[in-house]
Amino acid sequence: MSKLPVIRARELINVLGRLGFIETRRRGTHVFFSHKDGRTTVIPVHSGETLGKGLLRAILRDIEISVEELNKEGGFTAFSPAWSDCYAQGDTLDEAVNGISAVAASLIELYKEEGIQVPLLTPESLTASLISSV
Repeated sequence: MSKLPVIRARELINVLGRLGFIETRRRGTHVFFSHKDGRTTVIPVHSGETLGKGLLRAILRDIEISVEELNKEGGFTAFSPAWSDCYAQGDTLDEAVNGISAVAASLIELYKEEGIQVPLLTPESLTASLISSV
């Protein structure tokens, strides 16, 4: 039996997307997903927190994939601890870092277009944390 990975909700949501699940609705911090074959699940999205092992096992049962299949998804996730909406995934470390740089640039542009104050850029907010699920 493979070891359960430590994974954040946003990373699992990306895996669900690659597996063909679509977001059907949101209620508070809970995001509901369904697959065209009838499988459904709910993911609680709490910024900066990882999913508990029991919850992750329950979600894997809902979507009918094994820990081994989840671990095969692999890749890298980069996220900004300061900006909860700033994250990116890639098959390689370079793809993840380039992706988060593009997301950050897009967020700054969007904030300016919408007249929203751009969050203070500190060294911490520019530092991307990387998670490898390989």
